[in-house]
Amino acid sequence: MDFPLLVKPWRDLQRYKEARLREAEVEARLALDFLEEGLVSNAAGKAFQAW
Repeated sequence: MDFPLLVKPWRDLQRYKEARLREAEVEARLALDFLEEGLVSNAAGKAFQAW
């Protein structure tokens, strides 16, 4: 996965918001994967990070 460099939020607010949303999406996907594997505590932690 190619991640562009994050710019300062005050320079490009739209790109910053997009990067944070992608980060939350990755955390949520990890939470679901952990939950499927029965790793409930890990899933809860990742869900909290996504939130």
